[in-house]
This record gives sequence, structure tokens and C-alpha cells, in this order.
Amino acid sequence: MQQGYPFFKWFLGGVFSLLVTSCQQDADRDASRCVEKFCDAFFCFRFEEAYRLCLEEDAQWMLMYVSHLTEADADSIRHIRVSPEYMIEEWGEPAADSTVQASVRIAKAFVLDSLGQPPHLVTDAVMQVALQMKNGQWKVRRVDLLQNGK
Repeated sequence: MQQGYPFFKWFLGGVFSLLVTSCQQDADRDASRCVEKFCDAFFCFRFEEAYRLCLEEDAQWMLMYVSHLTEADADSIRHIRVSPEYMIEEWGEPAADSTVQASVRIAKAFVLDSLGQPPHLVTDAVMQVALQMKNGQWKVRRVDLLQNGK
């Protein structure tokens, strides 16, 4: 009976390692999904959906952004037929407080960033998205909107 014990410890250690690695991979995938869903909703002008992916206490910027949209902006949005493209380029190091930052390259996205002006096409830009784990879910904490990607 003693001879099987080292194997049992090795086996349990292996199972535990697999579980920890699997949980970390799931968390990484969930963070990526959160960023992708947010970018898709935000750049396809589905602001209510994008807002739900944000931490409520940190999403005031989105409410401010949406509150400045005009009827002319809404008309312009309805005529857009280009699908945005985005790709997560880089992840920052996760912090101890369950936060992480992603750099996202954006292409072919129409952006409303000037009040009273129609959306304009962004062909290459980078956006920083900060995420935080809250109640077991990744949420967008802060977004540093587009910077020239070249």
C-alpha cells in the first residue's frame, strides 16, 4: 500500500496543475471575449450593449459620449455599411487587483468623435481597454479611445 502513495501524490499534483492552468486559460479567454464583445458593440454603435459590458461605476464616459449624439449622428450611423475590424495586439501584465489592459488595433471603423460632425472612417488606430474582474466576470473599466496606429 505504501508503494502506491508517491504515485497518488504525483497524480493529484498533476490534476491540480491541470485545473489551475485550465482556470487561467478560461479567465484569459473570458477577458478576450469581453474586449471583443465591447469593441463589436461600441464600433457597431450598439451603445447599450457596450455599456452593459462596462463596470457601472466607471462607465460615465459612455453616458457622456452617447448624450452628445444628435439626430444627424443617428442618421449617419444608419447609412454605414462597413464592418469594423479589430484585433487584440497585446496584453499588459495582470495586476494583483484582478485588472489587465489590452491594446486593440482598430481598422475600418467609423467613429463619432466630433460633435455635430458625421462619423469618419478610421483606417488604422490603437485603443487601450482596461478590464477588471468583478463578481467573477471581466468588465471594461476604462477605454482610452483611438490613437493613431501608425
